[in-house]
Amino acid sequence: MKKKRKKNLKSIKYLIFTSILLSSMICCERVGVKKSIHSNHDNKFEIIHQEQRGDTLEIVSTNRELFFPFGQCTTPSELLLRYPFVLTAQYKSRDDKNIFLYTLGHNRLRFILTEDEFDDNSKMMIVDAKIIDHKLKIRDDIYVGMSKDELVNILCGSICKEQIDKINSITLISGVSGIWYYYTLIDGKLVSVMIKTDYSID
Repeated sequence: MKKKRKKNLKSIKYLIFTSILLSSMICCERVGVKKSIHSNHDNKFEIIHQEQRGDTLEIVSTNRELFFPFGQCTTPSELLLRYPFVLTAQYKSRDDKNIFLYTLGHNRLRFILTEDEFDDNSKMMIVDAKIIDHKLKIRDDIYVGMSKDELVNILCGSICKEQIDKINSITLISGVSGIWYYYTLIDGKLVSVMIKTDYSID
């Protein structure tokens, strides 16, 4: 009888241990799925947070490409080869960096030629921009005049679909460096994109 009880106890302990182990594995798999969905969602902006404030949707992203809305260019001439910009001014910032002012139609953009902290190469990084007409297309095919549905789908995929009817503007914020994109929407269309950074020129 004692041997049988010992065997039964061993069997019960084994079953309990197996159940706990399986439960842990299932939980870990679920967490892993959530993480992969969160970081590899059907958008290109690596969203870590999104929240609606009034009629504004705020999106926080860790994508460092936010500093390169027109691709990574290493010289002013390379940028001019990619886009039909007009270089209207060039001057020095207070820390002796080269600042370039470009225009295209009613669009106005300023870039700084500075060292990229991630790979130590000099690159044309955005300082600020005012984009108000359709002549200029930002990376990921964002342009003035596109529909709200298209814009939301590009920026945050399906995770923002519930808010789409309640928003008239979107703020895209970098969770890595100081850069903000302000998208203004009127009658279901994108009418302007403002880009600001925390870089102080004067």
